[in-house]
This record gives sequence, structure tokens and C-alpha cells, in this order.
Amino acid sequence: MIRQVPQRILISSIAASCLIFILQACAMIERTVRGIPFIQDGNDSATQSSLKPALPGLEPTILQLNLSGLDLSINSSLKRRENVSFGPFVVIPLPIIPWPPGIFKWYPEPDLPLWIELEFLVNDPIAKSVSFDPLKSSIQAAKGPLLQPSQMIIGETCTGLFRVQDLPTKDRVIQKPFPVSVNRRMCIQLAFMTSPNPDRTFTLKLDGLTKDEIPVSVPIIIFSPKESYGFNGMIL
Repeated sequence: MIRQVPQRILISSIAASCLIFILQACAMIERTVRGIPFIQDGNDSATQSSLKPALPGLEPTILQLNLSGLDLSINSSLKRRENVSFGPFVVIPLPIIPWPPGIFKWYPEPDLPLWIELEFLVNDPIAKSVSFDPLKSSIQAAKGPLLQPSQMIIGETCTGLFRVQDLPTKDRVIQKPFPVSVNRRMCIQLAFMTSPNPDRTFTLKLDGLTKDEIPVSVPIIIFSPKESYGFNGMIL
């Protein structure tokens, strides 16, 4: 004899099964590390400096220096996101867990090279010439070798894009570094053959800048790591 299940119990069982299926969730913690530039011994420097964001609403990551008759903005590709995901798991206290919780880590390694972006704005109306020699620039990680740039890209304005495939192709060509005559506004991106790992501290020296053949003193720039965290959750 086949025993019939009451309709009320059947509906409750189906509803509970649906809850088990629907109320599964994943959670993700995101760690973002950026290399934030600042002037070494900034309290003793006569150069005025400030941090500005690449876009309104973003964290300030671009260092702006007010030099003699010249503004210089400095940006870098020192940025990395790390994600740790948990789940899937059931978010209601039922005795049956259809999928055991798991932990998945994603730590993408930054691609070579490290890009430094320099945007020059000449605001001295009587300046006859401004030039910059990238080969007199250098960068050094803590306990690492002193490196000179190996590649250079010149453009009219900076884009904040550091992957070559993202750059506008018009008038932007990768070439070997050479002395450049700076127009009123110019962007120069320098590539250094080292990992752009923002967890490391970098020291940047820009010794090749002159105005009317007189050297312009640029303070030493330190890129120091800064962390921020975010949390995301999703019902599957």
C-alpha cells in the first residue's frame, strides 16, 4: 500500500530544498596595495608638493611638484589587487551542507616592467628651453640594484595607462631613452626592468632636468606601499 504524503508537508519539503539551493553564498576579501609617492625629507624640502587622484573620487596616488617655473606630476604602475574567496557555503543553519566551504587565493604577480609616468607643464613664460635626459634618471628598490630606464614612450598628455596594449597608438611609440626637448606640456613614460611589486619601497631620482641649460633640482621621490581592504559577498 502506497502511503500518500500530506500536501502541506510536501510543500514545506520543496520550499526547504529550494532554500538550500538558493541560499548558498560566496564571500571575497580584496586587498589593494599601491605605491604612494612622497618627497624624501619633505619637511626640509623647499619644493611644494601635493597628492592628487587620477580621477575624481579615487584615492590620491599622483605626486605633483611645483618646481621653478615648471610643474611635474609623477605616477607609477605600482598597484596590485589580491583576492581571497570563501565558499560556497550555506547561509542558513541547516544540518545538511551541500558543498563544503573552500578557500581560494588569487595573488596575481605584476608584469614587468615598472612604469613611471612623468607629466611636465612649463608655466614660465620667459623660459627659452626645457629639456630632460631620462638616462640620468634611476630607480632602486630596497636592497636592490640601481636601474636606469630601458624604454620610453612620449605623448602630449598622460593617460594613467601602463599596459602597452592599452595605450593609444597615435604618436605613442616605444623607443630607447634619449634627451628630450620638453614642450609646454608633455608626458614621458619610463620603463624600468624590475617587478612593479607595490609591497616594496622604491627610490626614484630625476637628475636630468634642465631649464635654459641650468639644472633643475628635483627632490628624491620615495614610493611607499599603502594597503586598503574591501569585502564583497554574493548569494548564489
